[in-house]
Amino acid sequence: MAVNEANPSELEALRQHVTELKAKNVELKALRQYATELEAEIAELKAKKAEFEAKKVKFLKSTKKNYIEFEDYIVKLKYFSSQNPDNLESIEALILDIKT
Repeated sequence: MAVNEANPSELEALRQHVTELKAKNVELKALRQYATELEAEIAELKAKKAEFEAKKVKFLKSTKKNYIEFEDYIVKLKYFSSQNPDNLESIEALILDIKT
């Protein structure tokens, strides 16, 4: 039976179904576009995370270096104060050296 011969209610039902499918197709296109945008955002966030991780590693290395230097100064200060308990001038000179 050809479409022209179909009964009017069947024809209307088919048209309604086509209309529904077209609406779903539009919805799917919108969802695909949204998924593409999300993928781009995820890629951007991953790049920012990698940049942050690199900065974090650099900061931690710098902090560790500064901490080691600080520990060295403390050791020197303890040594000078034990060698010269009454000589505050040499200890003050070392503290001034630490500040610079």
